[in-house]
Amino acid sequence: FRRVLFRSQKLRAAKLDEIGAASDQKDEKESLLADTQDKAAKAKEDIQATQDALSADQKMLLDMQESCKKEEEEYATRVKSRSEELQALGEALKILTSDDARDLYSKTMSFVQEADVSSGHTVSRTRALMERATKLIADVARKHHNYGMAFLATRVQLDAFKKVKQLMDKMLKELAQQQKDEYAKWELCKKDIDTTEDEIKVSENKKEDLSEKLVSLENTIATL
Repeated sequence: FRRVLFRSQKLRAAKLDEIGAASDQKDEKESLLADTQDKAAKAKEDIQATQDALSADQKMLLDMQESCKKEEEEYATRVKSRSEELQALGEALKILTSDDARDLYSKTMSFVQEADVSSGHTVSRTRALMERATKLIADVARKHHNYGMAFLATRVQLDAFKKVKQLMDKMLKELAQQQKDEYAKWELCKKDIDTTEDEIKVSENKKEDLSEKLVSLENTIATL
């Protein structure tokens, strides 16, 4: 009887140990389950936040592409206009600063001061050069509705040679700077598109990683 009682007590103690270990394991699994459920909920929130950011970036990209397409078309038009304006100014300046023009202009001033009637031919040649330069500038001004160049075309005929040259030099610098600024703006537009496309790619990869993480967490929850 004693041996039977001893074995019974020993078996009971072993079972109690097993129950204790199982209880500890149950508590551990419940804690792990709660933690995993919390991580899964957080992963869902992260996925939603990433999706929202991705949608915003995609919309921004579409708007940017549309805006940059329009900007590119306008840029191409402006480049052509600026090139023609710069070319016209360059040619006009070349006409007015040529040795022949300088000589004729000097002679004209001298003849005018002396009131020499023999100056007619020289004055006519000088006027022809001025009109030729004026026409180059005025034609481009009308074509591209450039009021600054239209004003300059008027000054060519009214102002002294030195003042006209200063005005033309100033406008050449302004047009060159405008062309440079427009190119920088066009390049920035393309850079912004590249940056947004990179951000979209990063968001897509992040979303994919979070989705895989969520599946793994849900499988763990189901197992627990």
